[in-house]
Amino acid sequence: MRTCAPAQGGKDPQSGVPGTTWACERGHQIKEAIETVYAGNEFLEPDTKEQLFRSMLRDNLKPGTFKLTQREQQVLDLLAEGKTNSEIAELLFLSPRTIENNRMSLYQKLDVKNTAELIKTAMRLGLII
Repeated sequence: MRTCAPAQGGKDPQSGVPGTTWACERGHQIKEAIETVYAGNEFLEPDTKEQLFRSMLRDNLKPGTFKLTQREQQVLDLLAEGKTNSEIAELLFLSPRTIENNRMSLYQKLDVKNTAELIKTAMRLGLII
């Protein structure tokens, strides 16, 4: 939890505008947000922007191309944990052949040729952490 407190009243030293300024670790972002919005643009806090970007990547890596199914995401997460097809099949109550099909679908969607590339690409795209 961040705490902010009003700083010394008076005028802003840079702009000369009277008012109250806030002293906190993110004070520069408040100023940036005000200036950005005042200029007619939209402002997103960097952490929010990053979360939104990751969410968009997860939902649709390239506009109009594909989305991972819930099952593909489960298989990807378990592969990232080092599980084999047989282990994943047992955990998800599916056949190893079904897991292999999901894996091949992931390879195709992410344009990779093996599990190492799959995990590396998935991490780069924010699909797994």
